[in-house]
Amino acid sequence: MWKLFRAIGSDGRDLRRAIKSILGFTPGNIFLYRLAFRHRSVSMVTNGYRRNNERLEFLGDAVLDLVIADYLFKKYPTRDEGFLTEMRSKIVSRASLNKVSQHMGLHKLIQLDKASHNHGGFKSVDGDALEALVGAIFLDKGFLFAKKIILERIVGMHMDVDNIEQRDWNYKSKLIDWCQRERKKADFRVDPTKQREAGKRLYKVEVRVDGELWATALEHSIKSAEQLAAENAYKKMVDPWLEAHAYKHAGLPENMEAEKRRIEHLRLQKIQKRKEAAKAAAEAEAAVETAVEAMPEVAAASAVETAVEVAPAPAVIDVPAPAPTVEAEIKTALELAFAPVETFAPVEIEPTAIAEPTPVAEVAQEEPAQEPATLEAPTSISAELAFPEEVEETEAEA
Repeated sequence: MWKLFRAIGSDGRDLRRAIKSILGFTPGNIFLYRLAFRHRSVSMVTNGYRRNNERLEFLGDAVLDLVIADYLFKKYPTRDEGFLTEMRSKIVSRASLNKVSQHMGLHKLIQLDKASHNHGGFKSVDGDALEALVGAIFLDKGFLFAKKIILERIVGMHMDVDNIEQRDWNYKSKLIDWCQRERKKADFRVDPTKQREAGKRLYKVEVRVDGELWATALEHSIKSAEQLAAENAYKKMVDPWLEAHAYKHAGLPENMEAEKRRIEHLRLQKIQKRKEAAKAAAEAEAAVETAVEAMPEVAAASAVETAVEVAPAPAVIDVPAPAPTVEAEIKTALELAFAPVETFAPVEIEPTAIAEPTPVAEVAQEEPAQEPATLEAPTSISAELAFPEEVEETEAEA
């Protein structure tokens, strides 16, 4: 037995202090926590009933799954169900819980058969104790308190979820994917031979690739045995193959040295071309500056005058008239609008000229007898103008 098992004592004060230092709270029902750390190899038999942590382990596993599922659902609001399931499997896997339990120091509190443990049995004893502890907290303090302890004292202090997200865990899927890419067939076989350890059955799984045995594993469940066997096979066979065929795995050419020399040659060529282009640009700029400095100001003025004289006349004289401004257009429009008014005299008669109608009326009334004379005058005038020969004969006769 562990030394600490003897030190716990019947009153459980040492166990209370240990849980207080690890999880930050004082247990209420200490019996539940004692039972959580009692392995089945040291079960207490009372009235034919074996007392150990397996029932608390079952309860704690369910509580842990629910809390982790809720945590992942809120942490990754845009990820799909497949990702969340895989992340939960990574966090609550036996290997992950074993590491967390050891990091918390729970392995010092576990009561088990030391001889069986030293012979390589009970590989999941640490993770089982952690799940049983969660079950004891749930029964002692309630779900909300257990959830707070899981998130703050277990996940928050002893798990790196971001690192777990990047870590490969499902070696069975990885091995099958690699076999499919390389056109190989992976087969997982369960050995029908029954084996037991401390009264509990063990399952042996073999991994064969193209009929060749790559690895075996022995666990308390078929799923765990398959994962462990796949991990052993992957690390033993696939990892060395990937290192030997790194160029193929990364999509690179086989002759890496020749490829490196070719890439270096192309890089040097680009550098040389950039240098030559910069040199040519500097030489052109220097030539322009020299030509400008060599030309005197007088020669420049003379060249301008010569260019003006030689240039054809239209280029100098034919300058387009400036576009009329808005004011000029308005002025022209007003002139055109008032032009008819300026040509008619009655429109411009002054008021004094209009005020003299009486003398004209009196002259017309005093000389009514002269109307025939006035009528004949235009006739003689018109006759004189129209027929000059007849006018001369009339005067001779008179």
